[in-house]
Amino acid sequence: DFKDLYTNFNTTEEELEVFFKNLTDLQMKYQDNFVDKRVQITERISDAEWANIVTISQEAYQKKLNKLEKKKQKDKDAFSKTRKSISEIADQKSQDAVTAQLNSFSENVAAFESSMKNVNVLENDLLVKKSNSKEELLTLYQEMNEIRQKGFKNLIDFHSAVKSSLEQEQGEEILSAFYKDISLAPM
Repeated sequence: DFKDLYTNFNTTEEELEVFFKNLTDLQMKYQDNFVDKRVQITERISDAEWANIVTISQEAYQKKLNKLEKKKQKDKDAFSKTRKSISEIADQKSQDAVTAQLNSFSENVAAFESSMKNVNVLENDLLVKKSNSKEELLTLYQEMNEIRQKGFKNLIDFHSAVKSSLEQEQGEEILSAFYKDISLAPM
């Protein structure tokens, strides 16, 4: 389980890399299967049925956006628990190293959110169009997958920065706070 692996101070970079590689492999299989099914389904339904699906999807996506916006207004910093834990580090050099990695991760989340804004049924004609080829649909995932890989690297780098900068007890506190923050982050 990711929580146990990530919040364990003794987890190695190699263990995290294997976890994320396996996760990526599963994601790629899922994407490929999803695109195959979408192509098959769109070949079998009418234009009116497709229009209904798009309308429902647009409404659901708009609700999701509204929810995320409310959450952002409520909690300006998605990593507030982690920042609070980091502020309790006595050694300034260690505090700076861990903060730098947290900032890097936060920037990656912002880039991912920005790229995701373009891949939705409100703004992307490819998703709205009924007759797409498998190749066209798979191109949508390419940028997201690249950013996701950067995010995985940032997660590993943050874990490593905590391990190399802190003692186990304080490191596990920060990793636990960080896990809670990323579990709630709008990704």
